[in-house]
Amino acid sequence: MIYSRGCYIIREGEPLDMMFFVTRGSVLTYATNNGGSNGSSGTIQLEKEKDGLYGKELLTWAEGCSSKLSNLPISTITVKSHNKVEVFALLATDLQRVVSNFPSQFNMGNILNIAVDNEMVN
Repeated sequence: MIYSRGCYIIREGEPLDMMFFVTRGSVLTYATNNGGSNGSSGTIQLEKEKDGLYGKELLTWAEGCSSKLSNLPISTITVKSHNKVEVFALLATDLQRVVSNFPSQFNMGNILNIAVDNEMVN
């Protein structure tokens, strides 16, 4: 997926419907104070240009969820494109299908979880 400058990729408080890796470009990340109730922003960070991983909470959701798109995790941050951004996205339903077809690959000690925790993907 490609996002032009200033596009919202994930918004705080909305359901996460994808996990994605930034492959090109840079993004701004931030969270509002008090969950957005006062309308002011917290710290805005310019993330590195590539290899950023977002939405990894979906791995836990995909492991335990039996219904499509039920109980999606809620984003705690907003991710916005700072310039033209290219991402490799895994939609929640696709991730759920992969996890259900290969359950032995998705446990606490596997390589994918270690890679996600370290935010490195080979």
